[in-house]
Amino acid sequence: MITVMLCGAGIGFSSMLVWSGLRPLAPSLAEAQRRIAAEPADVSTPATNGSRAGAPAARWLGRLGLPSRALSADLTLAGIDVKAFATRKVVNAVIGLLMPLAAQAALASAGMAVPAEVVLGVSVMFAGLFFLAPDSAARRQAQDIRDQTREALDVLLSFAATSMTAGDGVESALEGAAAIGDGVAFEYFRAATAAARTSRRPVWACYGDLAEQLGVPELSELAATVSLAGGQGAKIAESLAAKSSSLRGRRNAERAAANISATERTHMPVSVMMLGFLLVLVFPSLDRLLTGF
Repeated sequence: MITVMLCGAGIGFSSMLVWSGLRPLAPSLAEAQRRIAAEPADVSTPATNGSRAGAPAARWLGRLGLPSRALSADLTLAGIDVKAFATRKVVNAVIGLLMPLAAQAALASAGMAVPAEVVLGVSVMFAGLFFLAPDSAARRQAQDIRDQTREALDVLLSFAATSMTAGDGVESALEGAAAIGDGVAFEYFRAATAAARTSRRPVWACYGDLAEQLGVPELSELAATVSLAGGQGAKIAESLAAKSSSLRGRRNAERAAANISATERTHMPVSVMMLGFLLVLVFPSLDRLLTGF
């Protein structure tokens, strides 16, 4: 009995270590900004050992059509290297495949036989779950950046509408609004205004390009709103103010829905604890009843 308990504790501790390795701590805001603002590496720079090790995995996943176009956009937005991402997925799949086999060996050494079909099924399931785990992490990081961009866009539109009411033009108002803030989103806004100056295109057209790059439809709505309003500053100011108010209300509704969902999820651990407590209370009586027959 003690051997079985020690084997179970070892398996649980090993699983905890593997899970903590698969779910590393999120980078700080300064580190995330540094990754986003980093210049692309020179093609003449020699590849590192990690990049060379990840190249076969990336080629293998590429033949399978992975990662998808949407996931590739999320990886680019989150600043995650594709080769390192592919290597991590393959390593995760191998770990998930071997964990049940190791558990089977530990249980077999303790005299508890587990059917091979069950172990094989659990191994395949774990391999699939561990293989897909990095996808959700990358999507979550990209979604965080998109949410920050939406919140910054609210500030941008509000300030631009106020500037236009004071007599500024639409392009100068958007440039001035992009220059007031800090963070990753405002870096994107300033890059869009700089691209508009160098390419001699309207700044709202560059915001439309930024919408496709980030996957934020509110930026394309901004470009469409300014394009439809034409050169009438009063209409553009009113449209920007209305758009800012609508965006703020939408974000508040999303926060309220997220808070409600988080509150509902907190009930799950309590329910599981209560179920375990009831099982502990009922099991002796149930065992006595079954052994009596």
